[in-house]
Amino acid sequence: MNEHATIQGVTAMTSNNQVLQALKELGPFYYQPNPGNMGDHLIAHATREFFRKNSLSFNPFFMETLQRSEPFPLVYGGGGPFVPYYGMVPEIMRLLANPAVSRVVILPSSFYQCDEIAELLDERVTVFCREERSFRYLSRLNHRARILLADDMAFTLDARQAVRNLPEEILNDPEFREKAALAGEGLHLLEDGRKALLFLRTDAEAGPESRQARECCKSFDLSGLARGSTVDEERGRFYSGLFLHCLDQADVVLTDRLHGAIGAYLLGKETWLLDNSYGKISGVYDFSMKGDSRTTLLQGLEKFPYADLIAPLSSRCGKAEEEEGAPEDGVEKPARKKIKILVGICSAQGYSERRNAVRETWLSHPHPDVKCIFFLGGDVPERERKDTVGLDAADSYNALPRKVLAFFRHALEHEDFDWLFKCDDDTFLDLSRLPELADDRYGIIGDEMLGRRMAPSGGAGYLLSRRTVEKLVSPAFADRVPCSGAEDLIFGKLALETGAAPHATPRLFMSNTRYPAPGNSTVSAHWCSPELLHALETLRHDSPVTAYRGRHEHWQDELLFYRNGVFRRRRSDCYGWWNLGADNVLTLRWKVWRAEQLSWRNGAFVGSTVRLERMEGMPSLWELARKEGGDGMGKVKKAEARTEYIHAGCGDRFLEGWLNVDLPHYDLTVPLPWEDGTVKALFLEHVAEYLSPVGLVDFLKEAWRVLKPGGVLRLAFTDTGRLAAEAPIAWRRFLRERSGLSPLPGYELEALIGREGQQSFWSEDSLSGMLKLAAFSVSVHEPGQSAVTELCGLERKEARPEFPFELLGRRCLEAQKPPGNAAPLACPACAGRKSVSSSSELREEDMGVFVSPYFSKGQRTGNRLFQIAAVYAHALRHGLECRIPWRYEEITGRLYEMLGPETAACPPGGEKGPVAYREKRFSYDPIPAAVRQGRMAGYFQSEKYFSDQEKEIRKLYARLAAPRREGEAGVHVRLGDYQKLSHQYHSPDAGFLEEAFRRLSDNVRTLHIFSDSPRQALELVYTVPGASRFELVLNEEDVLPALRTMSGMQELVISCSSYSWWGAWLGNQEKVMIQKKWFIGEISDYEDVYRPGWTRL
Repeated sequence: MNEHATIQGVTAMTSNNQVLQALKELGPFYYQPNPGNMGDHLIAHATREFFRKNSLSFNPFFMETLQRSEPFPLVYGGGGPFVPYYGMVPEIMRLLANPAVSRVVILPSSFYQCDEIAELLDERVTVFCREERSFRYLSRLNHRARILLADDMAFTLDARQAVRNLPEEILNDPEFREKAALAGEGLHLLEDGRKALLFLRTDAEAGPESRQARECCKSFDLSGLARGSTVDEERGRFYSGLFLHCLDQADVVLTDRLHGAIGAYLLGKETWLLDNSYGKISGVYDFSMKGDSRTTLLQGLEKFPYADLIAPLSSRCGKAEEEEGAPEDGVEKPARKKIKILVGICSAQGYSERRNAVRETWLSHPHPDVKCIFFLGGDVPERERKDTVGLDAADSYNALPRKVLAFFRHALEHEDFDWLFKCDDDTFLDLSRLPELADDRYGIIGDEMLGRRMAPSGGAGYLLSRRTVEKLVSPAFADRVPCSGAEDLIFGKLALETGAAPHATPRLFMSNTRYPAPGNSTVSAHWCSPELLHALETLRHDSPVTAYRGRHEHWQDELLFYRNGVFRRRRSDCYGWWNLGADNVLTLRWKVWRAEQLSWRNGAFVGSTVRLERMEGMPSLWELARKEGGDGMGKVKKAEARTEYIHAGCGDRFLEGWLNVDLPHYDLTVPLPWEDGTVKALFLEHVAEYLSPVGLVDFLKEAWRVLKPGGVLRLAFTDTGRLAAEAPIAWRRFLRERSGLSPLPGYELEALIGREGQQSFWSEDSLSGMLKLAAFSVSVHEPGQSAVTELCGLERKEARPEFPFELLGRRCLEAQKPPGNAAPLACPACAGRKSVSSSSELREEDMGVFVSPYFSKGQRTGNRLFQIAAVYAHALRHGLECRIPWRYEEITGRLYEMLGPETAACPPGGEKGPVAYREKRFSYDPIPAAVRQGRMAGYFQSEKYFSDQEKEIRKLYARLAAPRREGEAGVHVRLGDYQKLSHQYHSPDAGFLEEAFRRLSDNVRTLHIFSDSPRQALELVYTVPGASRFELVLNEEDVLPALRTMSGMQELVISCSSYSWWGAWLGNQEKVMIQKKWFIGEISDYEDVYRPGWTRL
């Protein structure tokens, strides 16, 4: 080490001392490493070693830690999550803002374009930046947190000792050896006999020099050998050892991966660095490595001294302006090998709309080395024969394997290709990037599914070498192709049996939440409707025309708007469609979130969760819409929502020409968000009955305030007097059957309706009287009728199947605010009452003596059912009143509606108020009888919390239970979030399913598959030996109907999931099979979650 390096080493020690001092100040703490790739595993492993070397007391953080009764300090990171590329910032913000977290230390990290988290950091937080650019950026935006500089935690690791001490069991592990061999793809032999490793990234952070180098020479991105959670210490030791071992095979390393550079630096390698897209590499180099004679930051590839020693690199890199293969100084340079790719797009009769959408989008950008043709079974319409072939094969989805095989045969007979890429007509494909995937070392190249299950996703698309295709159509393999089944799974398995080497790449993607865009290297997306294909075409090839700065409760970002009605967030893959209405109402129809309407107020578009402000120098959306003219998404539509007409409590009904709002976005029990005297009409249908009398009075005061003089409030409600006169015997019988009540004579109507969840009862006279006392002018109308044109035909005309009698007894009142300068509402019923409380204050009904469950974000259906059951049983046990925050979120609202009148025993309420009790551990811990009021927090994931009240719980959940279906069994395969949380949860695997299927009764002939990832679950079940004896039925119902169907199965195979736990409890099946370990990792006290009699495998 030279003198500068020694000085830098002292600096590093001082910085690490600051980190150590900050950690010692915390006392015992929880540690949450940053999830990610091999570099993140290296950071996490080095950090834990640093903790132990300095005798720091810590525990791993899990989400359950947030349920602790006492606040705790948290250590997060470090690494690179605070950038816009990976979508982690909102999740981190929610974690750091959680009140259970008392103090925070963020270990050395990079910060870039993350203003929202910079503004969130407060006095509780100490932040370490690993380069000066991040330090200056945070210091400019934040003056509350303590912000310091320190070296990346990986610098604290003795890398050479870590490599020397790798145990034999790791070195001989098949996964270790396989991945170490893959890393060898980036090794090149230099003329002097040394080995050079090209380790270059392929994601959005790659700079132009890196992309140029990848085009010229084989590189391997070591970081991609591991992705996901870094919590498991053993895996962390394994992957960091693998990472350093791979780097140690080289003498020279060229990389733009920060931890590739740090690892090579710590191992003493000759290291050459290329900067990433936002200067992270150069920043860490300047702060921590500059001055080391073995480590150099390149300003251009022409400075790399070994370019002429690596043949492919010498022919292209740094000479992009010269023609490929052109002579230089009389020496002929080798031209890059041309490859021919045939893209087969699987389609079917009747899907011409899809094919036309493909032609109009990604097929309109041809590539000279790629030919694309559609294939379908049967005859092809004459107008499509130019690019479509008809095969002598059945055209149905069930016959897909044989249809694809027929196309393989057609391709070999009629087309000249080196590679065949099979995809679907709902795939979006970037043809310019496709040739980059072809690699002669492999025979099959697919998405990440190929790495997980050794078979690719057919929708994401997969490449087969010509040699592999030839083998697949040979009798030895073609005769084994079944008539039906998952085509991608079948050909993936057969391809491997032909000897084809597999390669999985994240650049092919099986969904549409990630897609080819200018800022990434993605090649394909799947499940794209024609509308979605056109949207992705816009995002890939067009430029935005304006930008607005968006502020949401969970994120801050720029929204980019395109001419044809598409928008996206700049820092993430989130996108959707926009429309600007004639009254300045902007509708954002997100791809994955519910649509939202934003009205124009005070120079900004304001919605329930989003506020948009135009960025300086950008045209307004209104200017854009006027300039474009005409109809269509993103243009002016005269029938669009107008802010003068408000449909409040809209539910699933959107009225054309009205601004439609509902919970949780617009709460009628708090002040309305519109200015005084700005609304012409307010319409509420069957909402007044669900407000308490006091709540309705508060709402009337607000309605009076926002209505213009002469404005109208129209209320459609159930007139109890009219209902009593009209109600048929069938309706009364219907309510009795739903409620199970036998009310006293004279109280029947109120009792039965009360079970439906109503908060108040109104007749025409009583409601009219209240409106008149409030100084409104009142008129009575039949549904759909009004003297005001805009108020005609608003009410629902047909009852919904689930509410067959909902139109009985309906009456409509119109309350008109007097014209002229009307005084503020003077209602005798309001005397002595305060104004409507703000959302930050407790409402009166939240301050009574009752118990309720505390709902926190991120929990799912099964968790909610446990929480409700435990708290309701506690209330029954001790004679307490129970209220449930049914309207907390969409799923609890739908649950409330589905359970119907049974919820009268635990009416809505309890959204606010103090938490009186917190569950102390996962296993059963009786709730103390002394808990007599307040909210109760916990998972309560054991039947023991309510077994003594089982009859009442089954009565409450009666509508979730279905009749028994003999001969039919169900299997619940939870995959989605469990795959991301593999350090904590078990997902059912083929071995478990095989044993469970073997134990199903002989009379079971039909197997229903329930899953949050249905297609993936179906493909998994197809691979299980023994599944072929069942008729497989993929359940695609919504969450609650699917749970009800599951409960009706004769027998069940369930995941370690609270959702299917309830399916088995509600059905009370005699034969239920489940994995024997519920959790992996920190939680071990889970025995109480299992029911007696379940078979644990």
